[in-house]
Amino acid sequence: MLCSGNIEHAGDVVKLNLTRRMKNRIRSGAEFSDEQLAQLRELSEVIYASLRLLPAALSTDDVRASARLAAQKDVFRELEQDFISRHMTSTLNKANLSQISALFVDLIRDMHRINSHIASAGYPILSAAGLLNSTRLADW
Repeated sequence: MLCSGNIEHAGDVVKLNLTRRMKNRIRSGAEFSDEQLAQLRELSEVIYASLRLLPAALSTDDVRASARLAAQKDVFRELEQDFISRHMTSTLNKANLSQISALFVDLIRDMHRINSHIASAGYPILSAAGLLNSTRLADW
């Protein structure tokens, strides 16, 4: 049940958020830079990798595949932080790029949500195997 809910939520993000954002981009005529397009493609590849891992993890309750699937959240997060940091640094003095800049960051955030929903689908298997921590917080 959790898996189907996660996949449904990922689909909702695509349908309700990404579609609207891309329609607005087309209407405005805004264009992403080559670097931004490459970064969006790289993040898309992480999502595709998560989608490829999903059937193996769920169809056989494969703990290793579920762990690899869950690790996709970390892969995505690292790329996301790097890309947004570089983006913010490069656009500090370019106010005329504010519309495409906001759209770029919004797309990355939406893609993060999609990947998180997909990667979290394997959590019940990891939890049943005793491999899922209750929190990501370090002991302090």
